[in-house]
Amino acid sequence: MDKVNLEIAKAGGWMVGLKWFVKLLGILSTLILARVLLPEDFGLVATAMIFVSLLTYMGEFGLDSALIQNSDRSAEIYNTAWTFNLIMGIGQAVLSIIFAGSIAVYFNDERLVDIIYLLAFTFVLKGAKNIGIVEFRKDMQFHNEFILMAVAKLFSFVVTVGIALYYQTYWALIFGVVVSYLTEFILSYTMHPFRPNLTLRKLRKLFSFSQWLYLAGLTRYLAIKGPNFMLAKYAGPAQLGIFTIGYEIGSLPTVELMSPINRALFPAFSKLIGDKKLLRSTYLDSSSVLALLIIPAGLGMSAIADILIPTAIGEQWMEAIPVVILIGALGAFRGMYANTSAVYLALGKPNILVYQSVLWLAMLLPACYFMSIHFGSLGVAFAFLVTDLIMLPVRLSIIVRLLQFRPNEWASTVVRPLYAALFMYLAIYGMCHTFAIRYTESMTTNIMYVVLLVAIGAVVYSAFIYILWVASKKPYCAEKRIFDLLLGLARKRET
Repeated sequence: MDKVNLEIAKAGGWMVGLKWFVKLLGILSTLILARVLLPEDFGLVATAMIFVSLLTYMGEFGLDSALIQNSDRSAEIYNTAWTFNLIMGIGQAVLSIIFAGSIAVYFNDERLVDIIYLLAFTFVLKGAKNIGIVEFRKDMQFHNEFILMAVAKLFSFVVTVGIALYYQTYWALIFGVVVSYLTEFILSYTMHPFRPNLTLRKLRKLFSFSQWLYLAGLTRYLAIKGPNFMLAKYAGPAQLGIFTIGYEIGSLPTVELMSPINRALFPAFSKLIGDKKLLRSTYLDSSSVLALLIIPAGLGMSAIADILIPTAIGEQWMEAIPVVILIGALGAFRGMYANTSAVYLALGKPNILVYQSVLWLAMLLPACYFMSIHFGSLGVAFAFLVTDLIMLPVRLSIIVRLLQFRPNEWASTVVRPLYAALFMYLAIYGMCHTFAIRYTESMTTNIMYVVLLVAIGAVVYSAFIYILWVASKKPYCAEKRIFDLLLGLARKRET
């Protein structure tokens, strides 16, 4: 058990490190670009990405995940996956070129044609990428994936910021995307010795699992880009730009923890499918860690949004503050079930993801349609939060039945972080109103306020977590492991 947790911790550490390295570059890039480019520039690129993302999700059959979940490690099954990815990449590129003009006419903006033409090249690069690098995840060698992705994003950052500062054009965003895919393509063949060949002999074997991932990908597209489409159509590019930036910043501390940890959990869970008891305990342990980290991160972002947004990206983005507040809360609640998808995939039940997504979409899309027309970006953010809250008991009831544990076992993993995070939110809110801490004309003062509020939040959250843990008779959980680690480090320092 401890060995499994240690492997997961190491893999998760590499993935969290990668995600935050990439995100820090993204933050720095956003801070620069938001002051150089206009909301309409971000909205234009986001509009192009609606169509490009549709093609992307249409080609997402999840063959990488199928290779990880499957015990077959033959060259033939890897070659099959690579060949299919290559065919799909070429097909997506051709469709991009064919429909670029129609997309530009629909959105009444001819600039979209050239943007989509250039982004079409990324489909070919992605499809031709060396499939052998899947083994980095399958064997939990996440340090190699860290190197590959970090270098690609670093090159992309340099190109994006350089073009933006020199030319002050939305093309900076587009060229940055292309450079990222090109770097990944080159490194995939440099870092792994596998050399693929053309064959489709084992496609049926892969599709028995990946067909459900394909449907899940389409539902994800509708959930992410459907609301964007409605905002672009009914509220305009500026509102779409506000929602895009607000969603990105609001979800920053939660998604950037959930995504890399889940990326590490999937191959780890896949190795435990023969031991249901160990899988169940590992799931609950990981739930405890995720709740401990993600719930305060999301509510903390909501608490400091009033000062953080104008300080970080300028007063022209003040309208994004309510969006950030709602999306931060959304991320906190998602932390309560963040690892369930990894369990479904490990057990070979991706169909559950599809059923859940369809049910959620049935509520989300009508809500976003109404809210985008009447309330713009804020209304769409509210629709995300409310529909996700409605889905929470549904998601949890499924995982409880699947792994056969009592609901109170799950509740014990999230209740202390939730209460402590709420106390933290109230403490920050109280500080701001009691001492009139708000955005000022002084950048130095604003930065000091942000740092102060983050420090206060961290201290209050940590204190209440400890108090609640002691009040719960000190159970062996994520808090216990962290306290033991800190105590051990303190003792080593004393000696």
